[in-house]
Amino acid sequence: MRTRKTAIIDKSIVNGESSIVNNLCAFALSEGFTQSGVRSRVAKNTYNLIPTTYYLSPKYRAAVYLRCMKMQTLLIALLLSAVLHAQSADEKQIRTTLDRQTAAWNSGNLEAFMDGYWRSDSLMFIGKSGVTYGWQNTLNNYKKGYPDTAAMGKLHFDIIQVKRLSVLYFSVVGKWHLARSIGDLSGHFTLLFRKINNKWVIVSDHSS
Repeated sequence: MRTRKTAIIDKSIVNGESSIVNNLCAFALSEGFTQSGVRSRVAKNTYNLIPTTYYLSPKYRAAVYLRCMKMQTLLIALLLSAVLHAQSADEKQIRTTLDRQTAAWNSGNLEAFMDGYWRSDSLMFIGKSGVTYGWQNTLNNYKKGYPDTAAMGKLHFDIIQVKRLSVLYFSVVGKWHLARSIGDLSGHFTLLFRKINNKWVIVSDHSS
C-alpha cells in the first residue's frame, strides 16, 4: 500500500504568487502527497482561486523549484525558437524577392521586376531626380531611364544588411551594380519592406 505523505508549503516561499502555488500543488499530486483543506495560516483573499493547499517539507522544496525552473527554461527556449524560425522564413522570402527582381531585370522584363514593389499609389521611390510616388509612375521612370536591354545591362545586388524593424517591417541595405557595354553604373540602396496580404513588398526605395 502506498505510503501517505504530508507536504508543507510555507506561505513565505510562495510570496502570494498563485502560479507558483499551482505548480507546487501539481508537483505534490504527482508525488503522492495527501490533500488537505485550506488552513487559516494561508490568506483566503490571496488564494481564493485555490480550493485546497498542500504543505511541503523543506526536503522537497528544492525539487519543486528545480522543476518549475526547468519548465520556464523550456518555454523560453520554445518561444525563442519560434521567433527565430519566423524571422528566418521572412528574411528568406525577402531575399527571394530580390533574387526574382534580379532575374527579371537581367531578362529585360521591367514589369516582372516591379512585382517586388507595393502596387499602390503610396509607393515611394527616391532617386537622383527626387521623390516619385506610385507603382505606375515608378515603372514609367524605369522605362524612361532604361529603354532597352543595352541600357539595362546586367544587374547584381550585394546585400549589406537585412534587419527586422517590427512584425510588419524589414529594412534592407545594399549595393547595386549594372554591367553594361555602354558603361557600368553602381550605387547604394535602402529598401523598406512591409508585409501586406501575407507577402513582403517594397513600400519605399531610396536608390542612388
